[in-house]
Amino acid sequence: ANCIDSTAPAEAVFAGEVKKMTAERMKPQEQLTLEPYERDHAVVVGVYR
Repeated sequence: ANCIDSTAPAEAVFAGEVKKMTAERMKPQEQLTLEPYERDHAVVVGVYR
């Protein structure tokens, strides 16, 4: 999240990125944080509709 917007909370950045995926006709299936390996990072798995 810090590499996208270091001024916003990580959860807000994650939500914004999921919203972008949805706008691109992706259907998010699962979101996992990468803690403890990477702080404030997540991976979102989805499928193209």
